[in-house]
Amino acid sequence: MLAPAGLSPAIAARLTTELQAVLDTPEFATRLQPLGVAPAHVAPEQFRALIASDTARWADIVKAAGITVQ
Repeated sequence: MLAPAGLSPAIAARLTTELQAVLDTPEFATRLQPLGVAPAHVAPEQFRALIASDTARWADIVKAAGITVQ
């Protein structure tokens, strides 16, 4: 789940708690299973780091390939 920059810590904490509750339900896992996806949860800081590293990696790939947006 993504949220806008500057989201209050209290709201972020509540969203994290509520999302974890959904991810932990058997019903949610059952719906994802046919897609080959397993529910997982990471702390907001870990997810932020993943987004940053993916953005940097893909920026390098796009630059090396000479891809532009018109």
